[in-house]
Amino acid sequence: MVDCRRLLRTLAVFLAIFNLSVEGAEPLPDDVAMRKLTDLRETVESTCGCIDEKIPITLLTADWPDDLMPTVRATLSMILREPRVQIPPWAVGVFARRNGEGAAPLVPYVAASLPGAEPRDAVELLCAIRSIGPRANPLEEIVRSKCNDPNAVVAIHAASALVRIAPTRRYPRGVLLSYLSSDRPEDRWRAADAIARTGASDERWSQRLRELLKDGDVRVRVTSAFALWRSTNDPAVTFPVLVASLTERDASLATAFEYPSRPGDSHRAYAIQAILDLGDSGKPALRDIIAVVKGVASTDTVNSDFHSVVGIVALNAIGKLGPVSEREFKEIEASVECEECAFAIVRDEARRVLSRLRKSLPRKSDNRVE
Repeated sequence: MVDCRRLLRTLAVFLAIFNLSVEGAEPLPDDVAMRKLTDLRETVESTCGCIDEKIPITLLTADWPDDLMPTVRATLSMILREPRVQIPPWAVGVFARRNGEGAAPLVPYVAASLPGAEPRDAVELLCAIRSIGPRANPLEEIVRSKCNDPNAVVAIHAASALVRIAPTRRYPRGVLLSYLSSDRPEDRWRAADAIARTGASDERWSQRLRELLKDGDVRVRVTSAFALWRSTNDPAVTFPVLVASLTERDASLATAFEYPSRPGDSHRAYAIQAILDLGDSGKPALRDIIAVVKGVASTDTVNSDFHSVVGIVALNAIGKLGPVSEREFKEIEASVECEECAFAIVRDEARRVLSRLRKSLPRKSDNRVE
């Protein structure tokens, strides 16, 4: 039986990588956020020496309004003064992805946690460092040491984090380049994806990434196309690769630690998000992505985690690339409402996305004569 809540958590994590959300949700309403933050702060102030793990998790993972962020960071500083506080690395990662350099108060905690971290946790912490950027520069030596980690996933994330916090260093760029030339496709696509996250460009990277657009592994082609776009801002060679990948059989592409994958980490979902990243240059892919939705509708519910997540990602993308015509919307709606297909696993979420898409339909002009 499919665990729908787990599947939607997977989707949320996947979309967070692209700084998107499952439902395009806004931050907490101001009054709700204020009450929640006040309660958290009072709890922290009244706790002597033993802060429940749930408190920092709530503080770090809630989507707070911007005007409350100074209070959030002040509360976080209070929590971090407790030497025995334990914060799950995944929560650190969520806060850093959402707040970038605003997550810098976590740097000392990360410095203490990273050296002995297990690979899975190390990756979360390294991703957080990468999100924080140059303000995490005090961690340079620790991060550099992780570039030599025997676990390739850790080493790749460490190198990309080091590029972010020490952009003039050539060493981490060479590490990533070496993994782009690995015999293992999982190393090549992880390195390409990591390069895309650095926000940096390097002619040596670009040359190798262009070669990888013809790689025999679709995951390598898709991540290389995304990295090349991020490095050059030139969609001419990357867009065709991304669109072509939408017709290929789903290949597992885990952008976190797990390999081969969590359910739902499909190269097609990744490609669709990369197409969205192209902005207006991605709009010509609208009909191709509609075709993906129709394809999901023809997929049986058995073993269809991949297709369920791809379907939701595609629906979200249609709303951003549109508008669609009334006829196209009806075809999409029929796909979502099919009885025995992969959309059945995530029906409620699909309907929420569909509702937003309906609201974006062009209004019919009123040609009546008064």
